[in-house]
Amino acid sequence: ASSGIGHALAKELSHRGARLILSARSADKLEALKAELAGDPHVCLVDISNLESLQNSLKFAQEKCGHVDSIINLAALYE
Repeated sequence: ASSGIGHALAKELSHRGARLILSARSADKLEALKAELAGDPHVCLVDISNLESLQNSLKFAQEKCGHVDSIINLAALYE
């Protein structure tokens, strides 16, 4: 959610009243986005190249929101 499509989508979903968990590797960018959004979005640092980080992010989502309706993954790995 720290840039590009994820950033724009987070803004639109927030505008529509969705409860959000913003995730990426950059805490600074996520906190800046959080400040722009309505409601009380949560920030969760995630490294998609690390399985434990992914598992922890799902636990975080369940703890903060209970039921999770959707996960939108817009991350990519490059080599």
